[in-house]
Amino acid sequence: MSGSNRKKERKEQSNEVLGERKRQETAKAQKEQQLTTVYKAAAVVVVILVAALLLWSNNPFKKQPVAMTVNGQDFTLPEVAFYYNNMRQYESMMANWGASSFSPYLPDNAQLRIAAQEAGVDDNGNQIEAVEAQTFEQYFSEAAIMELESTTIWYNAAVAAGASTLSAEAKAEIDASMRQIDVVCRQNSISMATYFRQVFGEGMNKSLYISMMEKGYIADAYNKAFTSSHEVSDDEIMGYYNENKNTYDLVSYNVFFVDGTPEEKLDNEDNVIDSTDAEITAAMRVAKATGDEVVAAVESGTSFYDAALIHDLGSDAILNESYYLKSKQTMSVINGSIAEWLYAANRNSDDVTCIESTSGYYVVQFLDRLRDDVTTASIRHILIYAESTEYAVDENGVETAFDSESLAEGEEKPATILKPSEEQWAAARAEIDRIEQEWLDAGGSEETFAELANKYSDDGGSNTLGGLYEGGKPGSFVPNFDDWVFAAGRVTGDYGIVQNDGDYFGCHLIYYVGDGQPEWMIAIGNTLKANASQAWYDAQYEQISSTIYPDELAKLGA
Repeated sequence: MSGSNRKKERKEQSNEVLGERKRQETAKAQKEQQLTTVYKAAAVVVVILVAALLLWSNNPFKKQPVAMTVNGQDFTLPEVAFYYNNMRQYESMMANWGASSFSPYLPDNAQLRIAAQEAGVDDNGNQIEAVEAQTFEQYFSEAAIMELESTTIWYNAAVAAGASTLSAEAKAEIDASMRQIDVVCRQNSISMATYFRQVFGEGMNKSLYISMMEKGYIADAYNKAFTSSHEVSDDEIMGYYNENKNTYDLVSYNVFFVDGTPEEKLDNEDNVIDSTDAEITAAMRVAKATGDEVVAAVESGTSFYDAALIHDLGSDAILNESYYLKSKQTMSVINGSIAEWLYAANRNSDDVTCIESTSGYYVVQFLDRLRDDVTTASIRHILIYAESTEYAVDENGVETAFDSESLAEGEEKPATILKPSEEQWAAARAEIDRIEQEWLDAGGSEETFAELANKYSDDGGSNTLGGLYEGGKPGSFVPNFDDWVFAAGRVTGDYGIVQNDGDYFGCHLIYYVGDGQPEWMIAIGNTLKANASQAWYDAQYEQISSTIYPDELAKLGA
């Protein structure tokens, strides 16, 4: 079956599939791209539910047939299984967090991810589209195909651009993944060769697995670097803003919720008795009357706080005059019906209304709408971590270097903490001082600083971007770092060293790039860059020629 015949269908599904893959992710959204890989997730969760993975993978492939071809490049079944298993491991992690119904202990093709739905009309007259059932096997297979195609596009682009060198951070993460796999093998008394064969099928081995991990990291890094390289003008940003003001403007408002649910009733066995339609209607009517009363009081000159508090004496509002205030909120975090009212074009300061919800009424007072034009800070930095020592802490708070191997059998381990010793702090400081001197000897330019950040920095979030962070606002960074960046009189070209001993231990060499654009301009700029990158990717995707061999792919998840 030709891949081009299914490509359009897969592309239409891609947003939904990728969205599923990315849910719960936290990380610096404005730095992320629309098409990213799951290699880091796979490296981190490689040991999650391993026993289940080994049970599932008791169907070894007998040979190394071609399962898929992309632009003339053949991929064997174990290579496709690599992407399939990455998706499966990620879904296992989501299930472990209660964010997925997937069970790694059941066959993938026996679990429905999406139930079938017939076309029709709901009780409100809205059209219901037909939905085909989808098993997790189908989902993982489709996702694996798209991931393989995506990785091939980005990796080939990286090679063509001369950007196919694996970063030190990526190498370290792959090494950590291999160490985790080694632990799993020893715990299960199997060889690494057996592990790869059972999880991915015949043909997968350590060297091929590492090669595929490396290609994934290189593809992902080039994706990010390529997206970041797009130039966006202020005029383009302003044009996009004018078309999407509601997304970027902030509103401040007061809101008070009047509960419209009937009082709970219990039967003789303390079971909750369902409310009748009449009881629900009556409770909503009372809530509406209360809401209207608050609206009338505010319109007559009573403060929102005083008008609402009369009906809310049992809450914490009595202790906080700002209890009902929501300051500088974005549309994305506001209840839909409330947001629609607040962002109406004809909205005026101090307008007040009562808005119905499914379980009561919201009394809302509009205060202000603004665009936050406060400038941000752009910096580059180089981080050198300080190694740590384990210390035992006695009842008097005295700390003593502790070696867990010194414990006698059965002896209870004392309370300990991890922190650098004076020598370890000195080593980190000496290294950052050395890097600072190397930079100054090379001329002390921003360009040279960026090169050294990519070469030396331990910060995985910026050491492929020249140590660059844009859009920083007070509170964006750890305290000492934040204090230095936002010190009065800071100007372009300033540099300095700060030490952090909070969530992590290390020394930063910081270079102040300058005052940055307001946060909304940075967000729009990143969106336009991502759109440009996506347009390039879509054009490449339309041009690829993929051939899929369904008889081979059917062995996935069997």
